Amino acid sequence: MTTDIYDEKAKTGSDAALEAAPLRASTIPALARGELPGLDGLRAISVLLVMFSHYGYGKIVPGALGVTTFFFLSGFLITTLMMREVARTGHLAIGAFLMRRILRLAPELLGLIVVSGLAGALYIGLPRPADLFGAVFYVTNYLEIFALSGYFSPDIRWPHLWSLAVEQHFYLLYPLLVVSTIRSERKFMAALTMVCLAALLWRCFVMLRFNDAQYAYIATETRLDSIAYGCLAAFLMWTHGASVAAWLRGRNLALVVLGLGLIGLTLALRQHQLFRETLRYSLQGVGLMIFSAGLFLPPGANVILSALDWRPMRWMGRMSYAAYLWHLDVLKFMEWSFPSAAETAGTWRGAGFAIAAAAATFLVAWLSHVAIYNPAVRWRKRFGSHAN
Repeated sequence: MTTDIYDEKAKTGSDAALEAAPLRASTIPALARGELPGLDGLRAISVLLVMFSHYGYGKIVPGALGVTTFFFLSGFLITTLMMREVARTGHLAIGAFLMRRILRLAPELLGLIVVSGLAGALYIGLPRPADLFGAVFYVTNYLEIFALSGYFSPDIRWPHLWSLAVEQHFYLLYPLLVVSTIRSERKFMAALTMVCLAALLWRCFVMLRFNDAQYAYIATETRLDSIAYGCLAAFLMWTHGASVAAWLRGRNLALVVLGLGLIGLTLALRQHQLFRETLRYSLQGVGLMIFSAGLFLPPGANVILSALDWRPMRWMGRMSYAAYLWHLDVLKFMEWSFPSAAETAGTWRGAGFAIAAAAATFLVAWLSHVAIYNPAVRWRKRFGSHAN
C-alpha cells in the first residue's frame, strides 16, 4: 500500500513527484545518506547499560536510561529514513515500511521464542501460553501490567519484550501521522510535541491517581514519547540542521556536554519517585535531542564520534538487538550453570561473572545475527531496505 502525500492530479511522473514532495533533501550529508556515524556506538552503550543493570548492578548502572536511549535512537533513525523516502519520491509507502519493520524484528524474536522456549526448559522452565502470546503479538507490556494486578502469575518469561511492544505499537500509528501532517512543518512538529506532552500528562495522572510506577514505566501510552523525541530531533535536524550548525560554529562539544548534563541531572534525582516516573523521561528526551544535535550536526563532536565509531563499539551496536533479546536467558543459564559465581552478582567480586555473561550474550547475539538476521536481509531488500 502506498500513500501519497501530495496532489497527483495536477502533475504526474517522477519530476512532478519530486517537485511536489513536501520535503527537500537534507543539507546535512549524514542525514541525506542515512548513514549516521556514532549511531552503532550509542546502541552499544545502550544495550550495555541494560545488560549490566540486569546483571546485578541496577543501583549504579541506569538500565532504564539504556532503554530510553534505544527508543530515542529508533525514532531518530526511522524518521530519518522516512524523510529520505519522502524527499526522494514524494510519498511514503506504508505497506513496505511495515513489512521492513516486521522483517527486522520478527525473525530474531521468533528465534528467541523457539530456542529459549525449548532449551530454557533446563534452566527456567517451559513458557506459558500467555508468555508466547505476549511475545508473538507484542503485548508483553500489558501482559505484565495485568500480571502485577493479580490476574495471573507475574513470572513473565521474557519481561524485557515490553519495550518491543511499545515500539511496535508506536510504528503502527506513526506512518499515518507522517502522511497526514508532513505537508506542513508546523503541523508535523505540533503533532509530535502534542504526543510528548500527552504522554507526560498521562504519566502524571497515573502516578498521582494510582501511584502505579510500573504502569508508568512500561505502558505504551506512557512511554511512546521517548520515541517521539527522537522523531522530533530527526525532523528538526533535517529541516533546520544547516542553520543550527552555522549557529554552533563548531561548538558541538559544548552542546553534547549540555545534553549529557541534563541527562545526568535526571539520574541524580533518584529519591523522588514522582519525578522519576513522570518528568524524568521528558527531560531525558530533551537532553538526548540536545546531545544528538551536537553529535550529528556538522562538524560533529569529533572526539566522541571517534570513540563511538571504534570498531568493537560498532560491532556491538550491530549486535545490540539480538543481545537485548538474549541477555536475560543467558543470565538465567549462567546462574543455573554457575550458582556459586551467580551469588556474587552485584558486588565487586561478581564483576567477572557479569563480564562473562555479557561476553556470552554477544556470542549468542552473533550466532543469531549470522543464522537469522543475515538471511532475513534479503527479504527486507525486496521492500526497499538498504540494510547490509
